[in-house]
Amino acid sequence: MERREAAACDEAEPDGARANGNVMPGDEAPLPRAASSASSLSLVGAMSRNTSLASFAAILDGTDERDHATLLRQTLAAFVRGASAGLALKGGLSLVSLLAKRKNRHRTGVLRQEAVEALRYSLFLASYAGGFRLADGALRACFGRRSDRWRAAVAGMLVAPSYVIASVRPSPSLSIYIAMRAALLALRAEAARQRPPLTSPLGKALLQHGATLTMCTTASVLLHAWLLEPSTLDSGYVKFLDLHGGKGRGVVDAIGEMARGNGVQHALPAVRAWHAANGTSAETLAAITEGCCDPCAVVHPGEHHVLHALRFAFRGVLRALPVYIPVYLVSTGMVQRANLLRNPRHVMERASLGVLRSSAFLSTYCALAWLSCCTVHSAPHKRKVTRRTVLLCTFPAGLAALIEKPSRRTELALFCSGHALHAAARLALLWGWARPVPRANLLLLTASSGIIMDAYVHSPHTFRSSFRSVFDWIFGYTWRRRGSIQSLLY
Repeated sequence: MERREAAACDEAEPDGARANGNVMPGDEAPLPRAASSASSLSLVGAMSRNTSLASFAAILDGTDERDHATLLRQTLAAFVRGASAGLALKGGLSLVSLLAKRKNRHRTGVLRQEAVEALRYSLFLASYAGGFRLADGALRACFGRRSDRWRAAVAGMLVAPSYVIASVRPSPSLSIYIAMRAALLALRAEAARQRPPLTSPLGKALLQHGATLTMCTTASVLLHAWLLEPSTLDSGYVKFLDLHGGKGRGVVDAIGEMARGNGVQHALPAVRAWHAANGTSAETLAAITEGCCDPCAVVHPGEHHVLHALRFAFRGVLRALPVYIPVYLVSTGMVQRANLLRNPRHVMERASLGVLRSSAFLSTYCALAWLSCCTVHSAPHKRKVTRRTVLLCTFPAGLAALIEKPSRRTELALFCSGHALHAAARLALLWGWARPVPRANLLLLTASSGIIMDAYVHSPHTFRSSFRSVFDWIFGYTWRRRGSIQSLLY
C-alpha cells in the first residue's frame, strides 16, 4: 500500500508543478483551448491541401496509374493540346493574312475580330478533343470492352455539337466538306477490306483518278454558279473567285447576262471602265456594243485566246502567292514540327515548292476556265452563250489539279465539293426542286464526326500520315515524356 501511494504521489507531482506554473524541462508553454483547436484545423487543412496537390501532380505526371487518374490525365492533355492546336492554326492563319494585308493591319476592329475568332476556334478544338476522351472513357467504364466496336463513333457524335462554340451557325460548305472527308475515309476502309466493287478495274481507276474527275465536275457547278447565280455561293468564296478570276465583276456579270439571253447593256459601262483601267485602247473598246454576244470581246478584247491565257496564268501565280504562303507556313509548323528542328532547310524547300505548285494550280485553273469559254463559243463556229455551254466550257478547268501532287488533289477535291454541293443545294431551293431541312448542318456534322472518329480508332491507316500524327498528338495517344507534367503538351 505504501509503495502504491508513493508512486501516485510521484505521478501527481509534475502535474501539480505544472498547475502551479512551474514548467518542466522540455515542456512548452500551454496554449489556450481555442488556439489549440484552430492550429490543429489549419494543420489538417494544410496537410489535406498538400495531399490533394500531391495526388493531382501524381495524376499529371503519370505516377498514379488508376483508371480514373489515367482518364483525367488523357482528358486534360487532349484539352490543352486541342486548345494549342486551334490557337496555332486559326491564329497563325489570321496573323499571316493580316501581315499580308497592309490596309487592314492597323484597324482595331479587324484585329479584335480575328483574335475573337482564333480564341473561339481554340476553345472549340479543346472542347472537342477533351470531350471525346472523356466520353470515350465514360462509355468504356459503363459498358466495358463490349463497347469497343461502337464506342468511338458514339463519343464522336456526342461531342460534335461543340462546333457551335466556333460558329453559332455552322457553315453548310464546311459541314459538307467534313461529310465528304468522312465518306472518303469510309471508302478507303472498304477498299482496304477488298470489297468486290472497289477491286474491279473501274473501281481502281475511280480511286486513282477520282479526285481529278471530282475537280472537273465541281468546276462546272462552281463557275456556273459564280457566273449566273453568285447568291448561291458564300460571300467570302465569291470574293475569292472575283479576285483570282482576274476580271472585274462587270465582266463576270456580262457573261451571265449573255447566258440568260440578255444583252450586255446593263454591264457595258462596268466592262468598258475595267478594261480602260487595265490599258485597253478606246478603239478596241468601241467593238463592245450593247448587242454583243461574243464572250471573247468582253473577256479579252483585241487579244488572242492563247496569248491571253498565258499572260493570265503568269499574273495569276502572283495573285495566288499570298493565299498559299500562310497555309503552308501554318501546316508545316504543325505537321513537320519535328523535322523542322532537325533539318529546317529541307522542310522549307519542300514548303516553297508546294507554294509554287499550288499557286500554279490556282492560276491555271482560272486560265483554263477563260480559255475553254472562249474556245467553245468560237470554234468551229460562233456559238451563243447559254447555261449549257457555260457548264460545258468550265469542265476542263478541273484538269489543273494534275499540277498538284496526288494527296493535294484529294484535299482540293474535298474542299471544292463542299462549296459545289452547297451551291447545288441552293440552286435546287431557288428553282423549287427541294425544300430546306431544319438543322441539316448540325445533323451532318454529328454523323460525320462519328464516322471520322470511328475510322481514326479502328482504321487509322485510312488517314494520311500527316493528319494521323496531328490526331495522335491532340488526342493523347503519343506520350514522349512520361513521368513529367510536360507530357500534357509534349
